[in-house]
Amino acid sequence: MKTRPEELSVIEDMNQHFSDEIIPLIEIIADKHKKVYKINSETGEIETKPKRIKGGKIINKKVLLPPTENDIVTLKDLDKRL
Repeated sequence: MKTRPEELSVIEDMNQHFSDEIIPLIEIIADKHKKVYKINSETGEIETKPKRIKGGKIINKKVLLPPTENDIVTLKDLDKRL
């Protein structure tokens, strides 16, 4: 397969041909994580920080928390496709 999205699309399309005797072998190259944002304890809103983008414009970007073991969704995602 050329790319990971293409491989996942083929798995989804071929799902009807899989059974207990025919199980696809899927190599997990990298884990996918659920995005978890930092929440302000006082207001309960997602924290943002200003970021300068191309052209000099400043936008507010959400602050991501570092991924943890509980945030891994790789196997859940594959299970949905199969």
